[in-house]
Amino acid sequence: MSSLKKLISAYDLDPARIVQQSVCYDHRQRWSISISWGYTIQIYSSLLIPADLQMPLQTFKTWRSWSDGPFTFNTRRMNPDVCQQPSIFFLDQVSKVRTGSVTTYKRYVDKEGKKCKRADGAVQRIKVSALKLDPEYWKNVLPSLPLFLSLFQPYKHTHTQSSFLDKQLN
Repeated sequence: MSSLKKLISAYDLDPARIVQQSVCYDHRQRWSISISWGYTIQIYSSLLIPADLQMPLQTFKTWRSWSDGPFTFNTRRMNPDVCQQPSIFFLDQVSKVRTGSVTTYKRYVDKEGKKCKRADGAVQRIKVSALKLDPEYWKNVLPSLPLFLSLFQPYKHTHTQSSFLDKQLN
């Protein structure tokens, strides 16, 4: 029940951002990081493409048959070797700051499972700061999406997606 209360507290603080996924990289460490705001952070010890990071891990089975699918959405299978799975951090605290929020995520440790020496093992907590997301933001982006798709140049990455969209909308 406390996990649900934490998720709700994040929702109360910034409902437009809840469970919004962001992907980032630490190129020095060669880590891929997936942040599902207000819920979880996953650190992978290798560089993965965004399409792989955006697809949810299959951490569940079907309700009736307890099998691995089929599902109505795509999933990635979990590696059976826990040392090859991402390090997982769950939401621990939510704080309001002047123009947004700071969320703190705490490393999940399986007390009974196999112990792994991880490159990110020293990281026990992660803080994420975010400006409050305007609930109207997605209403402005979606109508311009066809324009964005027609103008997007996949081989020229001189702009981030959001700054490119901002220029197209203004």
